[in-house]
Amino acid sequence: MAGEMKDGDLEIQMAYLARNELYSKKKPYSADFLLNDIIGAEQSNHKFDSTTVIVRNVRRRDPAFHKDIGKKVTYAQPAALPLSDYNVEGLFLRMTQFFPGQEKFYKDKEFDLLKSGIPMKTSVSS
Repeated sequence: MAGEMKDGDLEIQMAYLARNELYSKKKPYSADFLLNDIIGAEQSNHKFDSTTVIVRNVRRRDPAFHKDIGKKVTYAQPAALPLSDYNVEGLFLRMTQFFPGQEKFYKDKEFDLLKSGIPMKTSVSS
């Protein structure tokens, strides 16, 4: 655990790709197209682990913001995975997985895809 909980902190579960023996033989993959016609094909070989993380409150909450922490809400929330990299066609397949029951909000609509990421390792040459 990352220390003592303080007022305003949140304890969450962070999902990440597990260190699995499978990945010493196969790269992790997730197909962004339907595999219905291929017998035995798997859409993904991702194996996930999760860990408890404390998200520290670094700024005050606006008094107008609701105080029901942890309550199920009906408005859009961020996806559970911290990074997803898909093409436009595959995105719609993944959105069904990430945002179940919310197809009416994005079906037949145009929107921009933003790709952002932080390198896990960097090299510095002197």
